Amino acid sequence: MGSNIPIVFSALFLAASACSQQHAPDYAGGNGTVTGRESRGNHSFTTRRHEQEIRTGSQLSSRQRIIYADFRSQKRIGELHEDDIICTQQIRSDLDRSRNKLAVWYSISYGAGQSGWICMGYDGEDTTFPYHDGNWEVLRSIRADGAEWTVRRLEQQMTVWNTAALFAEPGAYDKMQGTIPVAGKPETISTKAVAINPDLPGIWWLQVQQGGTSGWTADCGDITVERLGPRFLTPEAIVDWELGWG
Repeated sequence: MGSNIPIVFSALFLAASACSQQHAPDYAGGNGTVTGRESRGNHSFTTRRHEQEIRTGSQLSSRQRIIYADFRSQKRIGELHEDDIICTQQIRSDLDRSRNKLAVWYSISYGAGQSGWICMGYDGEDTTFPYHDGNWEVLRSIRADGAEWTVRRLEQQMTVWNTAALFAEPGAYDKMQGTIPVAGKPETISTKAVAINPDLPGIWWLQVQQGGTSGWTADCGDITVERLGPRFLTPEAIVDWELGWG
């Protein structure tokens, strides 16, 4: 089914699900905000807000295109086609603790006021759950270099092609605390978070770690990803990739 992003956080998410089902990460009332929880038997259900307009593309499999009346029903009420304009409304996850599997459903609106649900399948097999392990939650706000930055969780691997300077805070060019040296071949780094300032669109600072070195570095063309999928695995980018044209 589909073409889920080839990354390895699914197992980590499932291993931590018992804790994350009780913890509601802070999404500041926006996409990702938990709006409902319930448990039935071995199943734990979590519903999150996720509002996003998508032009559907070739990434969806035939099973993922089926629109159901609701997530409990097998009643089919429609089917998605390429270049349909839809709006996601909610993402509902179903954790089966007995099998350690997480099923993912999207609530969508489409056409002339129609609505329904699509089943994306299992996280790590058919799809990628956008909010794995608190992905993109607001961690804190910091003031640095005369600007206010919102820090969001973003854990992924990236590749650095040229030596990168690390600073104590976003934009704090006078507080350099080390470098990620690149000698002869690119280095793999792990990002921990990203700092964003709405008044400075397009400027992101990445909190990174490589070996025993950590700090903040400005996003630039020398930092890439060596895999398919969106460069930054934000929830909106994941949803756009999986429902759209990739």
